[in-house]
Amino acid sequence: MFVAPSPQPAPSSRQGLASGLSFQATHHGVTFSVSTDGTPQSHGLLFPESGIPLDQAASDPAHFRQRLQGLRQEERQAIQWAMVGQPADVLQPVHKGMQVEAGLYATLNSHLADGIRLDPGEWSMMRDLSSALGRLPPVPGEYLRVVEYRDLAAIPWGTAIQVGDLVTNHPCFMSTTPDDSYAKWAVGEYACSAQPYALVFCRIGSATSGVPLWPGVDARPGDPSVVLFPRDACFLVKSIARAQATGQAFPAMRIGVVLEQVASGQPLRNLHSGEPVRVRTPW
Repeated sequence: MFVAPSPQPAPSSRQGLASGLSFQATHHGVTFSVSTDGTPQSHGLLFPESGIPLDQAASDPAHFRQRLQGLRQEERQAIQWAMVGQPADVLQPVHKGMQVEAGLYATLNSHLADGIRLDPGEWSMMRDLSSALGRLPPVPGEYLRVVEYRDLAAIPWGTAIQVGDLVTNHPCFMSTTPDDSYAKWAVGEYACSAQPYALVFCRIGSATSGVPLWPGVDARPGDPSVVLFPRDACFLVKSIARAQATGQAFPAMRIGVVLEQVASGQPLRNLHSGEPVRVRTPW
């Protein structure tokens, strides 16, 4: 039975979590050099083809729809913009990692990431989506985020971001999945590529503010396609594992990251770029 976690205070520094471990692993005939810092769970995220189990509290789309109807019209519209209209296994990775759909939501997140001045419509959507996520019921549990890097030199995990650091996706909203279907799709997609891509698989544990979204207004009981975290969500880095293929294999690098949601703290780094960031609230 799933037990809802209690919010944990953020640590004040890197509290001795890191412990190096290096070994070789063979997966589907390909040898990888694997290094792990922190708790050992992160190396279990490197090969989602073998499955990544995730545990969440029970969620009910009927209850979600009921709460959705209690929102202001502008808040409901913002949620509709962010809802997925297709299964998670056919989502496309776009700018700044996986986004839940093309259109206004993806454009908003892209502009937030790049510091582009928002137009009035984007500003309204950011405000209304933030407000809606604060009023809809979160579902505690574990979730998975997949991030793509095309420039291996830009990867912050293990360099700019270390075990014990606090990270956030601010200034962007953060989309995650409640299962490993998208992670499996991503590995298969990039296995056909001749580019030196890296894929990062982040498992978020002790999540307290993830809001599940179901596709369509006639959603039936079952798993949501995406779980959306607010812009100010904060996470502790528990473990980082890196797997570098020693032969010809793609993606050339896989990174597994174990995150735990915590209360807000400082200093914070953006979990995509590793750059220092200050969370500005409420918007």
